Amino acid sequence: MSKKNFIIFGNTGFVGKNLEKYIKLKYKNNFIYGFGSKKIDLTKRKDAIKLRRHINSNSIIFFLSFNKNQANSSILDFEKNYMMIKNFFELVKTKKPKKIIFFSTQSIYGEDTHNTNTTERTTPDPSSYYGIAKYTAERLLLERQEFMVLVIHQKIMVQQSLYIILLKTYLLQCGEMAWKKEIIST
Repeated sequence: MSKKNFIIFGNTGFVGKNLEKYIKLKYKNNFIYGFGSKKIDLTKRKDAIKLRRHINSNSIIFFLSFNKNQANSSILDFEKNYMMIKNFFELVKTKKPKKIIFFSTQSIYGEDTHNTNTTERTTPDPSSYYGIAKYTAERLLLERQEFMVLVIHQKIMVQQSLYIILLKTYLLQCGEMAWKKEIIST
């Protein structure tokens, strides 16, 4: 059985850090790479290109990198996030991974929306540059038929430890799952 190749973009935040820690414990004999913006700045094409050597057909990529600035944000914040996604697309165009797990946000339904019953059928209505950028990235990823994409929406009110349990459960099935597009709302 070939080794899995786990790549975590955004491994310095709470979820990314704990996800990397879990993968290192669970999949000790596999390749595990974590990248934060200080190590690799995905807004810069030349930095994104450096990642090519880590991606192969056994790669499972967890995409958590995003500029989360919401207070006093501007179109520049949207542009930074868009550049990350654009450079990521360029990267995986030639080096196709096995799976991409993209972490979206409840913000795609609007920051002022207090709907606790959102599902993949809930109509998105982002009201911040962050929410708009996440929704844009989500749609672009889901349109790319050659990728196996999982989109996870994290609700703000969900305890973060419960979120990690969900990720662990999904990771246990990572090799056996045969999905193309799936959306999970936690």
